[in-house]
Amino acid sequence: IEKRRIKAAGHLVFKNRVAYKLAVSRAFGNVCFKIEDDEVIKKAKIMAVDRIPDVTEIGRSTNHRFLAIVSDGVTDALKCAKVTIDKIIDEQLRITSELEKVSIAILNFCQSQSLDICDNMTLILIALKKLDIEVDEASVEADKKFEEEIKTETFKLLEQKNFEELGLDASVPIYNALVDRFGSTKLAYKTDFIYDIVKKHLEANL
Repeated sequence: IEKRRIKAAGHLVFKNRVAYKLAVSRAFGNVCFKIEDDEVIKKAKIMAVDRIPDVTEIGRSTNHRFLAIVSDGVTDALKCAKVTIDKIIDEQLRITSELEKVSIAILNFCQSQSLDICDNMTLILIALKKLDIEVDEASVEADKKFEEEIKTETFKLLEQKNFEELGLDASVPIYNALVDRFGSTKLAYKTDFIYDIVKKHLEANL
């Protein structure tokens, strides 16, 4: 149905993207796919990217703890990494009871999967019931220690002239260098932490 509408509006679907550009076929905005010069298409009011959502109803059960509203940038990254969002939530709830921090960790992970790709990433995480969260103190301490190790290694890298000259753009190659040191599993949740270290270092040395 979607492909027929898109083709009728004068566009092609290539590699599951509208005109090889857009990964969604229903969305707000994207005006270039909604204004057509062709009089027939205009008269028929056919839009390649429709503003009317495609709705699927899913019954809620008592087992459902969260509702995650995300953009396709998030789902694409998770799909690429073959990781489910609930797995990341459970991991993060061991070190924090704040859903804002959990959300940031999810976005950090997704960003780490596509550092060279510019795609919007939006996430709203809603608790569907009151949660009795008990953080694991050993995990909290291990996370703090890990951040101190990241900070130490990041400062060492920033002392290298070739990194400092890149400015804030240095955060990407520094992240890649830290992956070689720490591995990507835990480091994937720390992209914003690394960015903040780089930013503060540069501000202090202006």
